[in-house]
Amino acid sequence: MEFMLSEKCRRLLVHDNYKFYKHHNTEEGLKWRCVERKCLANIYTDENATIMLKTDLNHNHERDTNVKRQVIFNSVKRKATAELAKRLQKLIRKEISSAPSGYAEKFNVKDIECIRKSISRARRSIFPHLPQSITNVHAALASTDIKTHQEDKLLQIIDEEKNFVCFSTTSNLKYL
Repeated sequence: MEFMLSEKCRRLLVHDNYKFYKHHNTEEGLKWRCVERKCLANIYTDENATIMLKTDLNHNHERDTNVKRQVIFNSVKRKATAELAKRLQKLIRKEISSAPSGYAEKFNVKDIECIRKSISRARRSIFPHLPQSITNVHAALASTDIKTHQEDKLLQIIDEEKNFVCFSTTSNLKYL
């Protein structure tokens, strides 16, 4: 019995290359259901999910052959969206090298390229969209709370009529 995190950071139980999600708590412990919607296979475990109490493993689909690859993929994606300043290739290499033995053996160039593209998409979704007009620029600047690396609030002077924007901090204005 192993555990992994899904793309949405939910804990999944992995048994015999089938993935199960925590369905609900029962009197005996936890009920885990197969992640495939139409599959009725389930596993009952104790409260800590360390001991399997009862199983019904009648799956109506093939087992997932990419579970080990998904473990690495999800951990890289999670770290890449949390640590935006780190380079993608560095994160990917670090996660592949730190994976348990047997997890990264079947990785190929195509898999790494797929991970890189997926991470790039995830990072782009975090950042705000680029403004399409000058009024959108003024609205975006007015709505954001920008701070310096020393946590000083950035003062903004925005003149929409003259399309003028000026940034400063209180410490900079003291020197003037």
